[in-house]
Amino acid sequence: DDSRRSTVERSASRERSGGERAPSAGPPGTAGKAGGVQQQYETPLHPCGFIFRFVFLSTWSDPHYIGLDGIELLDLGGSPLRPKRVHSNYGSVRNIPGMEDDVRTEDTFLRGAPGNSGRMWLAPFCRQPPNFVEVVFNDPTAISCARFWNYSRTPGRGVRDVEIYVDDLLIYQGILRQNWRA
Repeated sequence: DDSRRSTVERSASRERSGGERAPSAGPPGTAGKAGGVQQQYETPLHPCGFIFRFVFLSTWSDPHYIGLDGIELLDLGGSPLRPKRVHSNYGSVRNIPGMEDDVRTEDTFLRGAPGNSGRMWLAPFCRQPPNFVEVVFNDPTAISCARFWNYSRTPGRGVRDVEIYVDDLLIYQGILRQNWRA
């Protein structure tokens, strides 16, 4: 469902591809004025790297848990990418005593649009250091798009503020839309 999906599409990094940069948010000197947005990073058109790190800084309202129904990374041809490995710094609720059989792990939510599959990731929410999920590839990998499906079972647990890093270079900061389907 397109209303549940937030899409991030950004431009190529000079350092990696020698390609074009995305247009700036506005003319120089317009930051903070009507029509201008202050951005402390450059957003590449097709980010390329080995490690894509998604840092989740806040939830929509839940102080204890954070989750997503899915993330999908697309290659330059629009096909879904399959990483070598997925890792979360705090794991998932499966790490909590008594929850060892829970299926809401970081490796299950990278399988595209979740639909009604029940695939999702849920983890204890920690502010410092913030929760993150790393997607690791064997070779340098360029993406054309990152799609997010926010947590639907309890929408307040969904990710609000997100940062995306490619090989430790910040390429995006933003807010994911809350999922209202409960």
